[in-house]
Parts: sequence; C-alpha cells; structure tokens
Amino acid sequence: MNILVAIIGVLMFLGISSVTGLLFYLCNLSFWVGFLIAFIVQFIINETYTKYLNKKYEKDILRLQKEISEIDLLQKVETNCEYCGQKNLANIHLNQDNYIVCSSCQNKNKIIINYYCARITEPIYAKSDVKDIFDKLDRVEERKA
Repeated sequence: MNILVAIIGVLMFLGISSVTGLLFYLCNLSFWVGFLIAFIVQFIINETYTKYLNKKYEKDILRLQKEISEIDLLQKVETNCEYCGQKNLANIHLNQDNYIVCSSCQNKNKIIINYYCARITEPIYAKSDVKDIFDKLDRVEERKA
C-alpha cells in the first residue's frame, strides 16, 4: 500500500511539472525551464509542509508525554521503607506486584495494597427537616423521663 502511495505521489509530482513545462512551451518558452521551475517550487513547498507537520507532531508527542506523566503521578504513593523508615515515592500498578528499592538503604521492599469496604452514609438532614429531627429527639427524651 505504501509503495502504491509513493508511486502516485511521484507521478503527480512529475505530472504537475510536465503540465507546467507544456504551458511554458505553449507560451514560446523552454519546456525544460517550466518543468524545472515547477519541480523546484513543488519540492520547496513539500519540504516546508513536511517540516511543519513534523514540528506539529513533535509538539503533540510532547503534550501527550506530559499528560501521561501527569497521569502517572496520580498512581504514586508515599511509603516508608521497612528497613530504615525513609520515605519513598512508589509507582503503583494494580495488574502486577509492586516493589520499591529504598533511596536511602537500597533494600528492596514489597508494597502490599489492602482493599476494604466502607458503609455509605447519608446526612440525617438530607432525609427530613431539621425541625422534625429535634421533635423526634424531644419525644425520645420524654419517653426516657
């Protein structure tokens, strides 16, 4: 597929240069002068456009690398070395075992991730009016008395 695209590109390049040379010839000028002028102009335009695209792609790559590094920072955890107590910053990956080499004592530590459940609670005032709550509390206190 890439070879076909390259062949089509070369044919278009030569075709445009030939048509320009023919126009020069029809105007009683040299065919080869028109051909070379069109060839050089196309070459300059192609090189300029290619450099523009390369710079654009480089900027996009740098932007994406920055975004990836920001996401990577979100997956870091500060942990203490189990040997010397030094604080270290560790990358956490949920799909593999996590190890860190202490920056101070150079000992290898394994990072263990614990998961647990917690109840989801709602504030009392979200379900009823504050006055109702105090009324209920008053009734409870009256029953105790």
